[in-house]
Amino acid sequence: MAADLSARDVERAKFAFSIYDFEGKGTMDAFYVGDCLRALNLNPTLAVIEKVGGKTKKKEKMLKVDDFLPIFAQVKKDKDAGSFEDFMEVLKLYDKTENGTMLYAELEHILLSLGE
Repeated sequence: MAADLSARDVERAKFAFSIYDFEGKGTMDAFYVGDCLRALNLNPTLAVIEKVGGKTKKKEKMLKVDDFLPIFAQVKKDKDAGSFEDFMEVLKLYDKTENGTMLYAELEHILLSLGE
């Protein structure tokens, strides 16, 4: 699955992986999978992170860069995650006065109802 990635994506993923390789051993704690994916401009939910092998406790599982690249490729090709433009389009629905603002109470309600 890592074959789906361009050379630039592989380079970016390796760089992000190296940031979370705190001990310099070429491994990353699976606890940081979500953080690393978010550093690569992806927006995985907690459920997606858990599905691809992320852990909720530190030192449960260590990943090598070769283990991380297929995870990155899988999350990158996932079409369920919305982009920034999608998010802005949805927020425009709540802009009743069409001046680029919305009520705080509505925003709070939306975010709380999403669950994450």
